Amino acid sequence: MNFSQLHAQLSAAELGVPLFYGLVNAICLFLYAWDKAAARRHSQRISERQLLVWTLLSGGIIALLAQQSFRHKTQKPVFRWVAIIACLLHLLLWIYIISPG
Repeated sequence: MNFSQLHAQLSAAELGVPLFYGLVNAICLFLYAWDKAAARRHSQRISERQLLVWTLLSGGIIALLAQQSFRHKTQKPVFRWVAIIACLLHLLLWIYIISPG
């Protein structure tokens, strides 16, 4: 099966989900990196609420990786807990979506 045959079999929704996750994860990673750089420069920061919302939307894994990679928001337990909760919620959502019936 080549790419065009596979593409013809996938619906727009099936193609949109990976694109959505890719975009949201890229934005979340960018926001953590931007906020860390802003903290170093003592310039305007991304609000914690915004970082937490993007953490929830992204599914949390990229936020956990960003926190560790940039050493950012690691001293605030709420960021780790929201990321873990996001991971669990997204996992449960995917189990529900793919389970038959």
